[in-house]
Amino acid sequence: MQVDIALCQIRPMAGSPEMNAETVANMLVSRDEDVLIFPESFLTGYGVSPDGLEERISSALTTISDTCRKYDKAAAVGTPMLGPEGWTNSLAFLSPDGDSYYDKIHLARFGVYTENGYVAGRKPSMGSYHGIRFGFSICYDIYFPEILHGCSLRRADVNICISAAA
Repeated sequence: MQVDIALCQIRPMAGSPEMNAETVANMLVSRDEDVLIFPESFLTGYGVSPDGLEERISSALTTISDTCRKYDKAAAVGTPMLGPEGWTNSLAFLSPDGDSYYDKIHLARFGVYTENGYVAGRKPSMGSYHGIRFGFSICYDIYFPEILHGCSLRRADVNICISAAA
């Protein structure tokens, strides 16, 4: 099966998960590609504190997930996620095959990329679109090859690394 992928390295509206979800949904409807990939922290904007945005982020992810199912497409979207230990810098892979999530394991703790306030993920993750398996990583994770190597050993067909850097 051939799958067309669009890399959508565009600037989000800072602090507005709803508007960013609308951007993703509109692109899912208007583009021909099967899988659209958006930057790290796209739903809120990189560097925007997610505090107080939990319900808005959840609603935005539901909007995107519903659009993916309706149009038989998939989207990889960077977003903060609130878990039992705190906020994670995450990748949501929303697909008709089912939604999958990856929490960034190697957080940047330097310069303008400092991710203070986030907790690290614990394990690699994968998702699928029409049976094609995708492995996930986020930005600084790419310097630690064991993450995507683990996905490859689990038979990932495609490995994705999202980043906020252009």
